[in-house]
Amino acid sequence: MQIHPIYRDPLRRGQLQAVLASAFPSLPAKVDAARALGFDWDAVTTPFVELLDDRIVSHVGVLDVPLRLDGRAVRVAGIHAVCTLPAYRRRGCYRRAMERALAFVEPRWELAQLYTDEPALYEPFGFRAVPTRRWEASRAASGPSSETARPVDAITELPALVGALSRRTPLSHRYASVDDGWLFGIDALLSTGDLSLVWRVPELDAFVAGRLEGERFTLCDVIATELPDWPALASRLPGRGPVRLAFTPDRFPDAHARLLGPAEDGYYMVRGPFPLHGQDFAVPPLCQH
Repeated sequence: MQIHPIYRDPLRRGQLQAVLASAFPSLPAKVDAARALGFDWDAVTTPFVELLDDRIVSHVGVLDVPLRLDGRAVRVAGIHAVCTLPAYRRRGCYRRAMERALAFVEPRWELAQLYTDEPALYEPFGFRAVPTRRWEASRAASGPSSETARPVDAITELPALVGALSRRTPLSHRYASVDDGWLFGIDALLSTGDLSLVWRVPELDAFVAGRLEGERFTLCDVIATELPDWPALASRLPGRGPVRLAFTPDRFPDAHARLLGPAEDGYYMVRGPFPLHGQDFAVPPLCQH
């Protein structure tokens, strides 16, 4: 994708960063940190903006997101970074920017998706919330007793991570992003400002993404050319006790994962034909945008 003229114009880019920072204060710095590692926000998003008083006051971004969805390779429009300067809210700025974005989306993608804490903002534009799930799986009873996953070294291991992302097999056939690394990398940096969510599992020639809170590990992603079996993977994850799964575990049948119920953070919304209505699935955190 070519970089949009707004991002090539220093004045407009600065105005847009101010709009983004008004809603997401740490976003511009994290976008810069992602770019420094090769995950370039400017190169993958198309901005739709509203201008008043010769300044950008509202933004709706559109991404081209490749997915594995219900067993098929599809591309969907990802709506993201929706925001308006506080002084210009309730003046129709967001509505006009969203209308422009959707006019761009409709001839190009059948399905659009977004993740939000405020679903009422998007329902007037035809988006509807779809429940997502979470699971839990026990660790292997056999295998190594020591933890062999270790935090990735962002300096020395970044090329290996990027290469693994480009060759990865889909984490799920029901729902998984199959981007070649840009969405994963940007989301990882937006989550923490670094790659601290990423761990390397050398013995399995794999990387995993997850969060360790106390002794509980939440597994968000597995990056490998061939997914390992669950006992081999689980025995090498950090922490103790059952592992929370923030993805659909259809490709890990040997995990015998237990459905815990609805996901606890945010709302996944779609616009257009969506094949997973009524099915249990998850949108992994590093696929959300």
